[in-house]
Amino acid sequence: MRRALIFAAMLALASVLTLGASAVQAAGYHFELQGLNTASDSAGNVIAITGQGNFDTTQLTVNGGGSFSVYDSAGAVLSKGTWVATDFESFTPFGGVNNGFQTGSLNIEITLRPRGGAPITGVAMNVFCEEGEVPGPAEPDSEDGTTVGEFTLNAHGFTLFQLIHP
Repeated sequence: MRRALIFAAMLALASVLTLGASAVQAAGYHFELQGLNTASDSAGNVIAITGQGNFDTTQLTVNGGGSFSVYDSAGAVLSKGTWVATDFESFTPFGGVNNGFQTGSLNIEITLRPRGGAPITGVAMNVFCEEGEVPGPAEPDSEDGTTVGEFTLNAHGFTLFQLIHP
C-alpha cells in the first residue's frame, strides 16, 4: 500500500511538472508587412514601410526589420533607409481561422536608420491585422496597416501574424 501511495505521488508530481513546463512554453509569432504599408502624419507626409520579424509574448522579445521611405505631401522623397525592431511592448491576439494564421495588434519600438543620417531610436510601431480576416489577397475594405511614430493617420497595408509555437 505504501509503495502504491509513493508511486501515485510521483505520478502526480510528474504531471504537475509537465503541466508547468508546458505553461511556461513561449508563444512565438512571425509577423509580416506584406507589400508596402503606408501611413501619413498631420502634415500630409507619408511613410511607406516593409519588413518582417518574430516576437515572443512570454519572453517579451522581438527581432525583425525592413526598409522605409518618407515622402512629403507632394510626393518628393524626404528620407529612405532601414528599420530594426528593438523592444517588444505588447501583443493583443484576436484569434484566427487556424493556429497558423492569426490576427491581432502588435506594439513594438524600432530604430529608424535613414541613409546619410543619424539613427532615430525609440520610435513606436503598431502592426495591425484586422480581426476576422482570412488568408488570401488583401481585402479592399481591410483595416490592416502599420503606424510608425507620428505617422498614425490613414494606415493602409496588408499584414500577417503566424503562430510559430503556442
